[in-house]
Amino acid sequence: MCTAVISCKAIRHDEHVAAAKAEEFLRVAVIDRNSAAAYAMLSLEARTSIKESTFVETVEKMHPNGYPAIVRATEYEPVPGQSAIQVFLEGESGVLKYYYRVAMSGNVDAGYAPSAMFRGNQAYPPSPLRQSLSK
Repeated sequence: MCTAVISCKAIRHDEHVAAAKAEEFLRVAVIDRNSAAAYAMLSLEARTSIKESTFVETVEKMHPNGYPAIVRATEYEPVPGQSAIQVFLEGESGVLKYYYRVAMSGNVDAGYAPSAMFRGNQAYPPSPLRQSLSK
């Protein structure tokens, strides 16, 4: 009976905490370009599945025309049934806009760590679960 109660425990998220961690990660990775520090911020699972050199290469390939000067989280989307939340961010550098999605592993009780980073050429399409980050 104890196992049944534990497995039914609801996953709680704090989108503002997850968004702040995602912003910090992108700031380190793409504004400061401190690859070693950004890699160290990844979840254990992410660091186990990707080498640091591959991470560095991937971030560089995502930015053939430069890097943003600022990034800010704009939206979030919980991943149903999982201890994960997607954070959508926008970056700017002059006239260039950057669109990112950072998958964050964790929850409000365990904390959050980035598990994946994606960059799009335009805003990500809407989703019924996505919500605005109103501060």
